[in-house]
Amino acid sequence: MTNQPNQHYERALLLAENHRYPLAKQEALMALAEDPQSDRTYNLLSYCYANQQRYREAIQAAQQAIEIAPEHAFHYYRLGQCV
Repeated sequence: MTNQPNQHYERALLLAENHRYPLAKQEALMALAEDPQSDRTYNLLSYCYANQQRYREAIQAAQQAIEIAPEHAFHYYRLGQCV
């Protein structure tokens, strides 16, 4: 496995930190195309959607993160922020 998903995730994180949510979302989706089981990427995607007031998509992404890694409490926190 290459580190391409990680590169996309890191770019998405940097873009989100700079409030560039549409571009961050694109990078997160590219990361998920390479690694569809990345709970942290779904969590970041949820954050990006929520900051664009796209709450339905934010909820779906948070739920996907929970499905992949139900032991991570922060995913539930993110879901709570979306509702």
